[in-house]
Amino acid sequence: MKALVKCVSADFSWTNIFEGVHPYMITFLGKPIIDFYIDYLLLCNVSEITIVVEKYDLTLFKHVHSRSKWGTPIKIEIEEDFSADNSYNLVCEKFCLICYDKNFKTRTSFFDELKNSINTNQLENVFKCNDKLPPYVAFEISSLKEYFDVNMTLLNKFTDGFVMNGYGAEEGVFLGVNDVVMYKTELIPPLAIDNNCLIEGACKIGGSVIMGKLSLIDSFTKIKNCIIYDRTYVGQNLDIDNKIIFRQFIIDPLTSTKTKMEHSFDLAESHTYSIICKFFNVLERLSAGILFAGLLPFSLLSLIFGKPEKFLVEIPIKNDKTTKIACYKRSKRLRDIYFFKFSQDKLPRLWECLCGKISLVGDSIQVANNPKNLKFYGSDYQAGVFNYADSTGKKDEDWKVMDDLHFKNHKTLRTDFQVVLRSLVSRLFGDQSK
Repeated sequence: MKALVKCVSADFSWTNIFEGVHPYMITFLGKPIIDFYIDYLLLCNVSEITIVVEKYDLTLFKHVHSRSKWGTPIKIEIEEDFSADNSYNLVCEKFCLICYDKNFKTRTSFFDELKNSINTNQLENVFKCNDKLPPYVAFEISSLKEYFDVNMTLLNKFTDGFVMNGYGAEEGVFLGVNDVVMYKTELIPPLAIDNNCLIEGACKIGGSVIMGKLSLIDSFTKIKNCIIYDRTYVGQNLDIDNKIIFRQFIIDPLTSTKTKMEHSFDLAESHTYSIICKFFNVLERLSAGILFAGLLPFSLLSLIFGKPEKFLVEIPIKNDKTTKIACYKRSKRLRDIYFFKFSQDKLPRLWECLCGKISLVGDSIQVANNPKNLKFYGSDYQAGVFNYADSTGKKDEDWKVMDDLHFKNHKTLRTDFQVVLRSLVSRLFGDQSK
């Protein structure tokens, strides 16, 4: 049986508050809505799944294609290039939350309790299929408050009904893969933490907290009754209750108001702050010029022996503009290895820094077909010639995101200098073949 899921436009205003997030990537229990569709279709024993979207979205494409554990072929098609035929036995065209029970064959009370606990509109006939399907309930989420309440209800009562990654650390505490919880941190159930998260020391997290993947909570912070979105940094010494924490914003689910998160290291927008920014900008360009001049002589070797394959990456810069950065593909060829060892790939970026388009030290360059997809970093995304991952030699994209989140929120002149120096040393003595 083949299944077709049409990702229709969600016309609810609450979905727009998650800027830069595709509606079908909005999460419940830390899982995107599209995961609930796919997991349910697997219960239906489909042999192939086709997802049709209106336009390309990097995060949705990467998420679907990286989930190899599903073990079922999944294709994503652009609507204007796709024409459906009669080969699809199961079709879904509605935007809603699909709730299923992975243990539906052994218990029957799950759905009755679910319907009584969630007070939102229930949709009928979401799936068009002639065959008998496993039982499910579809909820229409029409407001941010309903979204928040449904998440809290699922976390408190129904986590055992869904297919989730990771493992249960103890009753009511669900941890993902590669999570790090530092010393003297208290975890209070119910609590669900997705993969690759870091919680610093002396925090108090829970109860009723959902934490998305690649998120970081700094030390001495208390959080309860909250949803923390993926790729979100939460600062030190904060006390947050009954909120949605999305990137650098705190959202009130009752009023849908967004306020920027305050960190202990924030500087006031003052005349003194403006002078400091100008000083750093001049120092940054001067440093970029010195590094550019120092690396330029090694480019003669590239003129003689050639360069690796080049491609351009479009990234956002200030004032909603974009610029194209030259990137190079790594290989095991000796010529290419020494090209990266002598940091020749940094020359185009240093030139962009000299022109004032990017920072000397900032966020990692993300390879994306659409620069708008970089909004998952938040509106303060600022590409840099060097980044923290350069200084450690890390190449995994997920850990680059974590490093960016941590470093940009602890950034000083001293740490910038350390990143540049360690990056050059790491390049020269590290493995540059991959």
